[in-house]
Amino acid sequence: MGQADSLECEHLLNTFVRVRDLLGVPVTMDKVEGPANVITFPYIDSELQQILLPTQKLQHMLRELEEWQQRKKATKRHSFH
Repeated sequence: MGQADSLECEHLLNTFVRVRDLLGVPVTMDKVEGPANVITFPYIDSELQQILLPTQKLQHMLRELEEWQQRKKATKRHSFH
């Protein structure tokens, strides 16, 4: 979390949104709050600094990551789905 009344919260929010986009985590931007000291995203607890995923989604992501670890190369078609 950033300092109150600073640009740090805005910078952290922008960074999070970029990382979330790279990971393909779906979030409807009109439901995003901030920048603020505490923000709410589905599956995100900004105060605890934790990502809370349903078990099925977490297991799917772990399987995908394990599959990617085995690859020596990939094409655009091999991106996360």
